[in-house]
Amino acid sequence: MFCGGVVLLATGGIMIPVVDMVIRDQIKEKVVISNSSELWDIWSDPPIPIYMQFYMFNLSNQDEVKQGGRPVVYQVGPYTYREKRKKFDIVFNDNGTVTYRQKRTFFFMRNMSVGPDTDMFTTANPPVLAVVNSLQYAPTAVRTLVTGALKLYSEDIFMTRPVKEILWGYTDPALKTLKALYPAWFYTDFVGYFINKNDTDDGQYTVFTGSNDVSNLGGIDTYNGSKLLPYWTTRFANMINGSDGTISPPFEQGAKQLPMFSSDICRSVHGNYQKDVKTLHSISLRRYVGTADELANAATNPDNIGFCTPQTKCLPTGLLNISNCQICMLLCGYRGTPLKTPPI
Repeated sequence: MFCGGVVLLATGGIMIPVVDMVIRDQIKEKVVISNSSELWDIWSDPPIPIYMQFYMFNLSNQDEVKQGGRPVVYQVGPYTYREKRKKFDIVFNDNGTVTYRQKRTFFFMRNMSVGPDTDMFTTANPPVLAVVNSLQYAPTAVRTLVTGALKLYSEDIFMTRPVKEILWGYTDPALKTLKALYPAWFYTDFVGYFINKNDTDDGQYTVFTGSNDVSNLGGIDTYNGSKLLPYWTTRFANMINGSDGTISPPFEQGAKQLPMFSSDICRSVHGNYQKDVKTLHSISLRRYVGTADELANAATNPDNIGFCTPQTKCLPTGLLNISNCQICMLLCGYRGTPLKTPPI
């Protein structure tokens, strides 16, 4: 009996690492990005919901502000949109990577929002502020025409519009006239904080499939054909790190930090391990959160000097100037036509 128990114990001790190795090999085989893998449908058309929430600030004393008074704003939100990502133009490469684009579409979630996205808000008028700023470089004839157009359409430094127009865009009447007269100066009449973000793709990705090394699964090799971004002023700031946030390698349970690239803010960021958590169905997960140093002013975090554009004009902590990136997204060949309102 004793000898039999010893044999069984020894056999069990040998089998545990063997079984573990077999399981790890099976996981590696199943998670590799391949059109024949079991996870192909999940990777190419992810069913897991991604939510983006917006909080709006309503200005309540615009007349006082025009007279030099201090603005009084009230925060309202969230206004929640579900993001759907579907990959297309998928091409597998010989070096263990796959190239694709992904169409991103946003759907308003009324049940997860404080109100309908037709709620009206008074806020700064971006077209007027941008046009006024650019007039210093314009010929006298253009300045005269712009001033006339703004008066004709009663454009003001503040505007009152619904959430969906502020976010996803609207046709500005003054810009429409100016674009027709001076297309070289006014290349668009469609205005919004997230124009060209809805029902479009966000660029060309080439990522590692994990076939050569599963620890690289989903890691971005190039974005729009380049290993570095063109928007910032230092190599560190232009680095493309990690995945797009929707996939990560297996067996990363001990990772203290996970990097990812976000096309929305045109840069790489990282999450630091915070704690273990469980879902409502008792599935164990590891929670990673962003850190304050990522959006810190360069005086606080010198590594962020590359995100100052130009470097002599660093914004305060928490702010990031992504105008170079947004202009490139409008003019550098991204596909798709922005919707004037998001799908319902």
